Amino acid sequence: MILFLLACASQSINSEDSGPVGNDGSDTDAAGDTDSNGDTDADADTDADSDTDTDTDADTDSDTDADADPVDAAATIGRVYSFSLEDATIVKPSGMGTLLDGQLTQSILLEVQYADATSMDLMVGPSLPNEWESQDYCTATSALAGASFAENPSFSVGPTTLEIAASGVTLSLVDLYLSGTFAADLSEITNGELSSLLDTRPLDALAQEYGVGSACELLSYVGASCVACADGSETCVEFEATKMTGTSASIDLMEIQGTNCEGCESGVPAADAVCY
Repeated sequence: MILFLLACASQSINSEDSGPVGNDGSDTDAAGDTDSNGDTDADADTDADSDTDTDTDADTDSDTDADADPVDAAATIGRVYSFSLEDATIVKPSGMGTLLDGQLTQSILLEVQYADATSMDLMVGPSLPNEWESQDYCTATSALAGASFAENPSFSVGPTTLEIAASGVTLSLVDLYLSGTFAADLSEITNGELSSLLDTRPLDALAQEYGVGSACELLSYVGASCVACADGSETCVEFEATKMTGTSASIDLMEIQGTNCEGCESGVPAADAVCY
């Protein structure tokens, strides 16, 4: 149903100090001090519990990873990660409801093909619907050479175009940028962020079923505005997702040259397969 587009405004893929302790008789607190009245009521919180409530976790908040140690660039080569948009926090388009739930059934698969001290070559493509470790061989992959890795363990890449399925149609994410941070053990990529233009035209027919002329008109009712696509048509909407996590996937991402190539439903299409 339509509302991949009516989807998800920001949604979140995330001791007290003990007082002095007295006793009967001399009523001496745990700090060993006794006031002139023989009780500890006047004790100005001189407890010796060496208050460690000063946040001794050093606030290594994974949202910044500014002090994260670099990873071995060579060890990232050949690894594949699967990013679920369904679990991400969608910050644009703004004003959307919760109807995104269940609509984004494909994950974004990313493979590191080359890496050195400053750059990476990546390949991205979609998974099968609801199968985050299975590649959709009927959709073309995108090769992304020269991704920045100067901020190891963080990378950034783009722009590119990626197609994903939602609401029974294929949607194009154009001018797509993706960034994230490799975990120290390379088991995942955290702090993933994605931004792109989403072409809404494939959703027009669905919008008309609800008595609305176009997807852009429908979006206007929830405060979002369409902007110009690359061809000049004002039918794209700014799309942005944050807090994405890429989970290590035990697959090899295969390069697919075209969309709906002959034989793609059963496996990797032949090199000479005709694509539609």
